[in-house]
Amino acid sequence: MRSFLFFLLLCLPLQALQLQDENGQLKQSAREFLELLDIQSDLPIDQLAPLLQIKWLQTNKERWEMKGRFEEKRKQAFPLLQKIGCIDTVHAEKNHYKYALVLGAIGKTMLRRLDFLYETWQKGVRFDQIVLLTGQRDLNKKIESFPDGLTSETDLFVHLFTNHPLKGIAPMVVIDSPKQQLIDGSWRRPNTAKHNS
Repeated sequence: MRSFLFFLLLCLPLQALQLQDENGQLKQSAREFLELLDIQSDLPIDQLAPLLQIKWLQTNKERWEMKGRFEEKRKQAFPLLQKIGCIDTVHAEKNHYKYALVLGAIGKTMLRRLDFLYETWQKGVRFDQIVLLTGQRDLNKKIESFPDGLTSETDLFVHLFTNHPLKGIAPMVVIDSPKQQLIDGSWRRPNTAKHNS
């Protein structure tokens, strides 16, 4: 099973989750989760996000390189994370969407995401276009398998899509983020973090 930290990282975009009640207060499950991890639960949400990043964020690491944290609290935290909305699958609420966005990852995860989208189509949900959100991450034979000749996550994602039943359903567009050059001249894989170049 993935490190417990993986689930915690999903909580960082706090505004995207249903954490507040109709009065703008943190819901009981969110307060209990924060208190379980010794975090003050009466702070405003805009102050919580930076605090959680300081406590949990592991910079310059891929997910498979991250160290587990709070493993001893997993059993207590898991049901709270489910109530918050960090764990369970969220299914489409409408029958038609203009775009279906699929995030890049390591190969087997990208394939699972394509499979999930195909299952969603089979259940009657329609979309006009499939957008693959990916980037120039170097492929890594230690954690993923891929055909010879492919070098980046983008290459693998396009390969997987081209050989998937989704290919015949809707047109595909690739958003391919380039590597980012750091101040010292080195390059890092694309991500959503701000940087100075």
